[in-house]
Amino acid sequence: MTVVTTPVGAVKVVAVFLERGRKEWGTVQGFSPRRDTCTIFPPDHQPGQPGIDIKLNELKAIFFVKEFSNEKVHEHTHNDEFVGPTHGRKMEVTFIDGKTLRGTTEGYSPNRIGFFMNPPDPGGNNHRIFIVNSSVGSVRWL
Repeated sequence: MTVVTTPVGAVKVVAVFLERGRKEWGTVQGFSPRRDTCTIFPPDHQPGQPGIDIKLNELKAIFFVKEFSNEKVHEHTHNDEFVGPTHGRKMEVTFIDGKTLRGTTEGYSPNRIGFFMNPPDPGGNNHRIFIVNSSVGSVRWL
């Protein structure tokens, strides 16, 4: 596991692209679901260096993680059992590439750029997930 020190206010993320297998690991500050871009700063980012500007419509999702890890702690296709009390409505998202993800949401709207989903297991590595609507094939309420 890689240990990374993040600047104050920065949040660790893994951005998963629609392009198969492409991911960017790093930190974001001030992410807004109302903007169509975000900037990710790589783990080895030095102050004064630019980050990587990413268009949200090129992504499937952004996973807000507790720790960077080589484990596949995101993009589950099964074993997404809900643990403990949940907040919001339970749902299953099927992406256009056929992969599925379960969680809960309090703000799903297909008319926005995307929406936040809480993972089914709060003890896992994901804090929350921002799902990009253009990458969604279907939504099923559980």
